[in-house]
Amino acid sequence: GLLVAAAGIVLMPLPGPGILIVALGAAMLSQGSKGMARVLDWLEVRARKLAEKAKRAWTAAPMPIKGAVALLAVIVVTGFGYLTYRMAFAT
Repeated sequence: GLLVAAAGIVLMPLPGPGILIVALGAAMLSQGSKGMARVLDWLEVRARKLAEKAKRAWTAAPMPIKGAVALLAVIVVTGFGYLTYRMAFAT
């Protein structure tokens, strides 16, 4: 579990499922550690509350704000992809 979580942390800057690999490693660790299971339970409760707040804010937001947020997300993802490409294929 620790090795999987560490691999996920190493892979986070690259495009792909780095966060999911970290979560998988943490889940594997929680099977053998009561303390880790408690931490993950605590994080899950906080993440669900945050997701619910974000959902309510998104639903209440006017269409121009939603468009601006979507455009910003596209710009950030495109920039991240470009930087990753430049790092991987630096000339």
